[in-house]
Amino acid sequence: MSTSYTIHVRPASDATAEDLLADLAAALGAELFANEYGDGWSVQTPAGIADMFTEQPRFDDEPGIPFSQYPWYVEMGTPKVDDARNRQVLAQLWSLYEALTVTGRYLCCFVHEFSTLLATNDPAVTREPEHQPFLNSDQERP
Repeated sequence: MSTSYTIHVRPASDATAEDLLADLAAALGAELFANEYGDGWSVQTPAGIADMFTEQPRFDDEPGIPFSQYPWYVEMGTPKVDDARNRQVLAQLWSLYEALTVTGRYLCCFVHEFSTLLATNDPAVTREPEHQPFLNSDQERP
């Protein structure tokens, strides 16, 4: 069974999809490459492959999370439910989330399994972030 983490992104100002791709490459210190399906971009990270989509399929809105307002997203999945692997992927995406939000150019939602909100800097999101049980008890965020 796999699990996934996503960062849903929308521009806070006049940022473009090209800006997002450049900011992601800079944050990761790696080159992005077109994915094998031709519908997005991928990059090798220390935690695995991260996929970026700049023409996001429309996800159904969840209560308190307006997914339909985010044209872009970054996704990393784990092939197995493994606590160590989950923490590694979570830490990698948390780093990306912080790198994007600190620019002030993006509004983001960091989500687990398209339903559990981990963090957001978007005032349109009304759901409170939830604690993740696989994190160490003394560690709220990576």
